[in-house]
Amino acid sequence: MSDLAASGDGHAHDLADRMSHDERVVRERLGVVRDLLQAQRARRSLAADATAPLRSALASFVDDARTEGWTRAFDTLIAAARETTSTVSTSTNHRAELAKIVEYITEIEPHVVRLAQTRRGPTARETAAAPAHPFLRASMGGVPALHRIPGFVVPNTSETWTANFVEPGAQTHLRALSRDVLDELASLALLRAPAPDEPWTIGAGFEDRLLQLLDAAVTLSRGPIRLDIVRAARARAEESPVAEPWRWFVPAFLLACTEGERAMDAMREVLIEAPDGMREGLVDAVCLGSNPDRAAIALSLLDEDDRPELLCTALDILVRLGKPIEGRFLELVEHPHADVATRAVTAASVLSDAPSVVRVLQPLLAEDAISAHVACVLTTLAPEVGAPHLREVVRRGTKDGASEVDTERAARAAEALAALGQTRDTQQLIALAAVTDGALAALATLGTPEALAFLREEYTRRSSSPWRADACVAPIERITGIREQDEPTPEGRVRAREEWLKGVHAFDVPKGASRVRQGQPFQPSAIVDELQHPETLMRTRENLVFEARILGARAIPIDLEGWLAPQREWLELAKRAGWPAPTRRS
Repeated sequence: MSDLAASGDGHAHDLADRMSHDERVVRERLGVVRDLLQAQRARRSLAADATAPLRSALASFVDDARTEGWTRAFDTLIAAARETTSTVSTSTNHRAELAKIVEYITEIEPHVVRLAQTRRGPTARETAAAPAHPFLRASMGGVPALHRIPGFVVPNTSETWTANFVEPGAQTHLRALSRDVLDELASLALLRAPAPDEPWTIGAGFEDRLLQLLDAAVTLSRGPIRLDIVRAARARAEESPVAEPWRWFVPAFLLACTEGERAMDAMREVLIEAPDGMREGLVDAVCLGSNPDRAAIALSLLDEDDRPELLCTALDILVRLGKPIEGRFLELVEHPHADVATRAVTAASVLSDAPSVVRVLQPLLAEDAISAHVACVLTTLAPEVGAPHLREVVRRGTKDGASEVDTERAARAAEALAALGQTRDTQQLIALAAVTDGALAALATLGTPEALAFLREEYTRRSSSPWRADACVAPIERITGIREQDEPTPEGRVRAREEWLKGVHAFDVPKGASRVRQGQPFQPSAIVDELQHPETLMRTRENLVFEARILGARAIPIDLEGWLAPQREWLELAKRAGWPAPTRRS
């Protein structure tokens, strides 16, 4: 025997001597389980990944025990074993074999408990200078951390195996605490999401609190006494007397902020199994998450089934994350359900091959239900194709006897047409604004002297009609840059309105300016300034991004409904870089 071999044997004997009886039993028992799984896999020709979660947990058990602790590693192993049993069993015999394997694993629990009680010295995690996986991660910088939840928790996982450490009443208290945390998460998710006519920063305080509650919820799933927080969140959503999108937000959000493929598989289950009508909460949850594979899961949903609700959820996620759907694009834009087709058309704006997309979308201008939306998207890709149709939609909205649907479509088309910045459209947009408040915002986007004159005259003419007069205020503010002061008392509001009107009537359009925004001649850089301004409305920001795309800005890597910090950071960089530099003539 060589010296190297002798040295290796000596090391093995020393390790065996140092290893306690309990640890030796655990290692031997898990070795048997590993052999059984291998034999079963070979005998039954199981798919390569059928028992992958359990085999992976077995392979990493000892390392996890030394870094996470014995009880946490054992919880993960048990969860993987039971998940495998519930998902892999295809026959009665197979189910029985897997059940025996789970039972065989659970028999080592007393040994694990003793190991956990006797090994109270520093773990490898505590002594490592730079631990690979911190016990807890904090959400910092205004975005969620990518958390580790034991077992990458999925519905149907086992109860935790920490009962020996729990005093009477502690679990009840912990469950009550978890309900409070989960309910507040749902409330904060609703409160942080601004409405279209609210400033984009209005939810900043709720956003900070939401991140704190995320970390708190994950904390409840860690430590010697813990809960299956994801299962608790899903149960909370399911037990609600009335299905609520923001209760379903919570389990999806927790999983979207958890690392690992199993977390993503569980998130997919939540998206698929949630009741209809939960889309708003589910989409927000996934888009606000931190797991980098979220978009891949949404893309896979397009192939799960053809339910319109599920397809709309997946498409909304992909659009917000700026991910293309090139694989099923042709099929989805011709989907018989208008909501699905509309979202697929929206997703076309991030596809790389613009000429091909234009050829696909152009025939859809004949589809009445989605034609106005198709024209808007085409205007960002090929204005010469989309703009004529937008003008026709606006013209129909100004005709005598125009239906309410025609007027609504015309107002949406007017905003897109105004973003083109062509002064020749001023009179047509004024004609539409005369019959619907929905077109007043388009006049602010266009910002011509004639548009401002109409708004000032309309405010004066309709002063006896408060709703119409108030509808003119925001567009006038956007053109002139003169903002009405917010006063808490009725008397103060009257004085503030009078002072504002004086400033508005005294405002002169800068000499030579064909378009004005925030009191200055319009320049593309004004788009970034408005996007950054804390008082800019959500609806206005969407129009600003549309305007930037018309100017030729293809890559806009921010989610307007997402976390504030990344938006601020990117916009600051964009401003320094002179974005959006126009590449098209309007």
